[in-house]
Amino acid sequence: MGVKVEQGNLDSIHVQDINNLHHSLKRNEPLPTTFTPIGKQEAEYFSRVERVTNALVQYSIAQNKEVEIDGVFSYKWRASPQGNVHIEAKDGRGILLEKDGGKLKSNMSQKDLTYFEQIIPKLQPRQPSLVLSESKRNQGNELV
Repeated sequence: MGVKVEQGNLDSIHVQDINNLHHSLKRNEPLPTTFTPIGKQEAEYFSRVERVTNALVQYSIAQNKEVEIDGVFSYKWRASPQGNVHIEAKDGRGILLEKDGGKLKSNMSQKDLTYFEQIIPKLQPRQPSLVLSESKRNQGNELV
């Protein structure tokens, strides 16, 4: 790469990051996120947090009330139709996200965000069953 790195001065995680960068450059792949400019990382993080909070608020709007979900293992969260969101980790890390009155404070890790991004589809309003709608349509076409 044109830079001499003495491994003794680096933590193992930094050596791994440099090796990942080297492999990415050799394969003409995008740079690993550890070498992405901080501003871009923060913008992407904020975008993910916004998607999660908006989905939780939309769920509360669909329910027409403040909702609170106390998960069995990982998280306890609540959201209101007014846009307030509170997420707490059950593993002792405490409050991970608080959005209240337009102020947002987030300590969510990538793992936390991934978890919530995966549950978002389950929070979406369900479409009526195709079988149910077809049976209703067939009732109107019966011959007497």
